Amino acid sequence: AAARRSAPPPAPPAPPGNGDAPSPELAALRERLGEIREAARAQHHVAAALLNSRCHVKSLDGDTVEIGFQSPLLVEKALGDAEVLAAIRGAVAAAVGRPVEVKPVVWDALRQVSPSAPAAAAPSPPAAAPPPPAPSGAPPPAPAGGGHIVEEALTFDGVAVVED
Repeated sequence: AAARRSAPPPAPPAPPGNGDAPSPELAALRERLGEIREAARAQHHVAAALLNSRCHVKSLDGDTVEIGFQSPLLVEKALGDAEVLAAIRGAVAAAVGRPVEVKPVVWDALRQVSPSAPAAAAPSPPAAAPPPPAPSGAPPPAPAGGGHIVEEALTFDGVAVVED
């Protein structure tokens, strides 16, 4: 049976900058993020999932590469599993062409850069009608706002609730 292959995810948006042009080596490494993701996928599926999130190569200083993530949770996942971190390190080292140390870090600038159009351009969703009362003995309804995950997502710039 043939193995199912999915198309590689699209390249992430350009990393936020501080106004300075990145070094040629850093720019080249950022261009190879898709290759790094695929190499990590061959080693560990969680490493690939982390690199498929909204992350970027933040810096390259000597033999240390910082991978910037939008969320502390993603940094914890990368640091919390030695096999995942080794897969990311190996993929980055292959892209750089030498052994490197990889440091997953929270990059606050990623929280400020919207991956889509600004929220101001999106129409406001209509107010939802209250849910009907639950029959006695039924579990309580889900929180009206979609729960804690939706609430956390709404804290990022450019994120808005979209009604079906």
